Amino acid sequence: MGTARIVPPISTRTVDRDLVSGFVDRVLPDFRVVDTVAVIVTTFGGAVSATLGVLVGGVVTRRVQERHWLRDKQLQAYEELF
Repeated sequence: MGTARIVPPISTRTVDRDLVSGFVDRVLPDFRVVDTVAVIVTTFGGAVSATLGVLVGGVVTRRVQERHWLRDKQLQAYEELF
């Protein structure tokens, strides 16, 4: 058997950069740097489209609810009339 090895805390441990870069090259696939403008535009576009969807949904729902309310009031008025 061997003797126990004392490992220093992570903060004081030195890292072999060649070993790390070789590991990253083997494990991670090649990727290219994403264009920042494209990321900002697509993120902004997604946020705007989601907001518009919520607003349009609210308008449509309000119109439908107003029609139901009006129909119910008309039915009550006809019931009272007859």
